[in-house]
Amino acid sequence: TLPVPVARSYFADYSSYTANYILITERIPFGVEPVERAYLKGWDHLIPEVEEHYRVLARSLAKLAGAHKAGRLGDDVETLFPFARSARDFAPIDDVAGRVDRLIDFVVRVAPQLFVEGADDSRFLGRLRDDLIFGLQRKDAIVAYLHRDVDYVSFCHPNLNPDNAWFWRDERGQLQAGLLDWGGAGQMSIAQALSGMLMMVEPERHLAMVRTVLETFIAGYAADGGPQIDFEELHLQYKASLFSTALGLIVGMIVDLLPQF
Repeated sequence: TLPVPVARSYFADYSSYTANYILITERIPFGVEPVERAYLKGWDHLIPEVEEHYRVLARSLAKLAGAHKAGRLGDDVETLFPFARSARDFAPIDDVAGRVDRLIDFVVRVAPQLFVEGADDSRFLGRLRDDLIFGLQRKDAIVAYLHRDVDYVSFCHPNLNPDNAWFWRDERGQLQAGLLDWGGAGQMSIAQALSGMLMMVEPERHLAMVRTVLETFIAGYAADGGPQIDFEELHLQYKASLFSTALGLIVGMIVDLLPQF
């Protein structure tokens, strides 16, 4: 039994031949009291009390990870979700320098109006170029670092943006959350799960929220059966995870989309 509310599952089937699937679950009554309306991915600026929503998500993630560490997720969790396959990685990327240069050209020449003031600064872009190339040359070491200490690896939901949850307030007025979209759940770096959760917050608000979210997770993780982990270590892993994700996303995906625009 999971330690967080989930939508009841009624029927599921999957074809390994066509990759078609069907999943029928309990209907969540979004927008019907006391359940809040459904939130769209990436539209965090429209969520009231968004910081409170992320604290509740961090607490939910801590309950899940703590229950795993305490052995409350069942005897077969290690078989169904083995640690050996937990690393969230991306494929090697060819022509790294060329791809980064195409990105910089897009920022400076093609569409500078899409970026914040100062993004076309030559010193900033030079540092960005060096950092991206440095990171891509060492991506395997970064991923290995994120999985070297088992206290910082647990069963997690990998994509806890607010659109993958439903929220309501209980009789005391406390915000509660149920979790949706469990594709990709399993043992993974806790820092990767947390950075995936916060990836849609606007940059300025993101910087202001990180400490609170990490501290909320650390306290809940220990309270629910996990080990007591160190804030500074988790924060470093969090930054390493953001760096790793940015490498794969920016250089491995976004550059390929630029010719379409």
